[in-house]
Amino acid sequence: MAHSPIPPEERIEVLDVLRGFALLGILLSNMKFFSQPIVGPFLGLPAEASRLDTVAVAVVRFAVEGKFYTLFSLLFGFGLFVQMTRAEAHGVRFGRLYARRLLVLGVIGAAHAFLLWSGDILTNYAVLGFVLLAFRNRRPRTVLIGAAVFLLAPLAVNVVITLVTTPGPAAGVERAARLTQLTARAAHDWHVYLLGTFADVTAQRVRDYVLLFAALPIMVPGILCMFLTGLWVARRGLLHDLAGHRRLLAQIFAVCLPLGLAAAALLVVAPAPPARGAGWRVAVQLLYVVGDPLLCVAYAAGIALLVGRVRWRRWLAPLGAAGRMALTNYLMQSLVCTTLFYGYGFGLLGRVGAAGGAALAIGVWSAQLALSTLWLRRFRYGPAEWLWRSLTYLRAQPMRQRKPAAAMLELGSRSIGQ
Repeated sequence: MAHSPIPPEERIEVLDVLRGFALLGILLSNMKFFSQPIVGPFLGLPAEASRLDTVAVAVVRFAVEGKFYTLFSLLFGFGLFVQMTRAEAHGVRFGRLYARRLLVLGVIGAAHAFLLWSGDILTNYAVLGFVLLAFRNRRPRTVLIGAAVFLLAPLAVNVVITLVTTPGPAAGVERAARLTQLTARAAHDWHVYLLGTFADVTAQRVRDYVLLFAALPIMVPGILCMFLTGLWVARRGLLHDLAGHRRLLAQIFAVCLPLGLAAAALLVVAPAPPARGAGWRVAVQLLYVVGDPLLCVAYAAGIALLVGRVRWRRWLAPLGAAGRMALTNYLMQSLVCTTLFYGYGFGLLGRVGAAGGAALAIGVWSAQLALSTLWLRRFRYGPAEWLWRSLTYLRAQPMRQRKPAAAMLELGSRSIGQ
């Protein structure tokens, strides 16, 4: 029997629910970059922002930012283990298959970045997935050590730099010059995104994509850490058997939630690091590096505990449907939002504040839950998932359902751990 993608009826439901939940966090985080040029958020809230906008920014920063691309990263690492064990059961050379899967993802990500929105994460996952692939046969302890190294090594370097350098007047001048540069760039970008042709906007997206390379030193270690954490969680079987690991999941939730919330709260109220001494700047760096993964893990454990309860599965089924189409929904978020905000669409750029953007994100996500549920009643995959799988396996995958989808969409139909 030829090896093929995991059929819908064999999927691990909790993973899809987590993906569906993460889609909301990703859109809430990205909305401030959709509703204004990429450099806009780095200039702070506009002077005309309302108090409600200020509250919305604080809430998103507290509960959302940095927590959900880490959650997707954890699930990406988990997915490698699931695909690997299934491929090995079919006697397939997994390394070559997964490398092709990553290459296809990279092409999809590049098309997304240059034709839809420059804030793409898929190309990062495609490249860093080869690092994850190198850990696929390592012992769980080695994987866990690798995750800790990716998390703490960059922090140690930054701490040393912080302790041996003292911001002086030159640093303030440099920050002012950088702010002036960003302000001038923002004015140019506003013009392009509102008045430029699709070709003009595409060229601007390429420039913005290159600009975002500056964030990679911060994001890449965190992504790799969560990749390996997800692989370790999969090897431990924590999400394969929710009933058997309920107590451990509850302990993880009880520890990570308060610590993660405390770190997030401190980051919201903390002044800019240069306003304090070196000790405070080191503390803020520690909060950034550790706080987001802690809250991410708390979210994952909490959702897993809910999925493990029969009475919650029906309520969570729409999230599972959206999660089965996570790639399609991620791309669709960019298509919808850029059409709404850019000049070649409805031209709402700059007209929607932070509070309105958050409400819009929730509305778009809610629509995706409903549309995903309807789509999967007839089809096995979302359109992007079908393309990804077909190119990975070098043959067109069957698209239409072969049996009633209701049984597949009902999270309670196959109780995890029973």
